[in-house]
Amino acid sequence: MNFFKILLMELRAIVSHKGVLLILIGAPLIYGLLYPLPYLKDIVTQQKIALVDEDNSFLSRQLAFMAQSSNELEIAFFSPSMLEAKKLLKEEKVYGILHIPSHFEANIHKQVPVTIDFYANSNYFLIYGALANAVVESINALNDEIRFKCNAQIEEAELGTDGIKIRPIALYNPSEGYLNYALSSVFIFILHQVMLIASSMFVSSRRLELAFLDKKQIALRQFARLLIFMGAFSVFVLLYFGVLFSFYGIERHASALMVFLNSSIFMLATLSLGSFLGAWIKNEAHTTQIVLISSLPLIFMMGFVWPFESLPSYLQAFVQIVPAYHAISLLGRLNQMHAEFIDVSIHFYALIAIFIASFIGSVFKLSSLKKACENA
Repeated sequence: MNFFKILLMELRAIVSHKGVLLILIGAPLIYGLLYPLPYLKDIVTQQKIALVDEDNSFLSRQLAFMAQSSNELEIAFFSPSMLEAKKLLKEEKVYGILHIPSHFEANIHKQVPVTIDFYANSNYFLIYGALANAVVESINALNDEIRFKCNAQIEEAELGTDGIKIRPIALYNPSEGYLNYALSSVFIFILHQVMLIASSMFVSSRRLELAFLDKKQIALRQFARLLIFMGAFSVFVLLYFGVLFSFYGIERHASALMVFLNSSIFMLATLSLGSFLGAWIKNEAHTTQIVLISSLPLIFMMGFVWPFESLPSYLQAFVQIVPAYHAISLLGRLNQMHAEFIDVSIHFYALIAIFIASFIGSVFKLSSLKKACENA
């Protein structure tokens, strides 16, 4: 049987498998379109806080005005006491409390250090970061104004000697939002998990069919399946890294050809690993369960939710055999961080190694099933 006929035979088998077809088409389409929807605003703005002003002085009102002028927060409640403000925070009617203590202005004029407390719900790290940054900027602005008016420093202020100035520049994430930070990595991880499920499910469902073939025929059948799955998932690679990246305004620096070529190696490695897993799993339903259960632990090992260097050494070693880790490092740095290929080539070669090892392993495992069938 020539390779073209094998290709057509495997294509018919994949299309006729409703479970695989649903995973192949439905999962990446649904995840790709629905996942970014909650983060369309991208950056956190106008989050409600409560103000507890125990001083009620000119300077305290000025600080409140400066905070209110920030784009990140809105003073929604002027609470008479901390007790009431904390109640609002627990009920999530506000996400922060700005507490200005009594004698605030008097202590400033006496040059007595003043501490302003800002309470924020750190369970929402994006909101917490935005609110804390807005309050710090407001306090710094008020500090600058007080220094300017202070007689001891008026000469320095008039001369404009401002010491050291800081100009923050957000590299690779100009919006400083969630989408530019995480969407690329999440899309790669989604593709990784869906490809693992589809390929392992299909191989598991037909594992005994190949048991009586020789290794060459098994290898041809396996390679034909890889090509068919790659053709299908290439559509979603183009959708994710082309259409959706443009739609959501994700930073892109690598050429389309470079992204697609590296994505192809990623697809080969992941689909081969799925085939290897499927060759070992007797019940095709278990493939989905295993991949889904592994999703949450794996995503924390990918390096964008939690620093890779902070993982235990045995987990760092484990993720070296996970294609998603290398694909996120490879495609993320090429596309979002404008890295040169030579700087990330180690991940490219790791994906090739995973592909070769998984492909050979699946062929040998499927060929070994012949003895099991004969013994049965």
